[in-house]
Amino acid sequence: MLVCAKDDVLPNKSLPIEQVLTLLSETPPRIATLTAGLAPVQLHTSPNSDEWSANDVLAHLRSCADTWGDCIATIIAEDRPTIRAVNPRTWIKKTDYLELKFQLSLRAFTTQRANLLAVLKAVSPEQPVLFADGMVNTNKCLVIPVCIA
Repeated sequence: MLVCAKDDVLPNKSLPIEQVLTLLSETPPRIATLTAGLAPVQLHTSPNSDEWSANDVLAHLRSCADTWGDCIATIIAEDRPTIRAVNPRTWIKKTDYLELKFQLSLRAFTTQRANLLAVLKAVSPEQPVLFADGMVNTNKCLVIPVCIA
């Protein structure tokens, strides 16, 4: 399976599915490594007023997993699915992700990512996948939000 990239998102970049699966699987341990030894206040504090804290980034990733994770499975399973659009930034306001302890949230994200990987590994090797700003299934190409990556 080849993973294609939409030009305005990841210019001129197509990756083999194996590489994408590797990148996806490496994200939770990379986050764990990068945040190891940081105090809770460091994880919840933004470096600058216009930047996100480590916890904000993790909360956003979890929100994306919530809003799009099941959609990906539906898109793979159905030819022309009807999916209710939910914005992760709107969804996050309905959760406690921004207030959760970082390590608890990281464990939950790790589980979400494992579930996503299981779904993607089940995709036929012949079905191309496209990472972009939204999701569509053209029966030829599965489009997955960049946020998931």
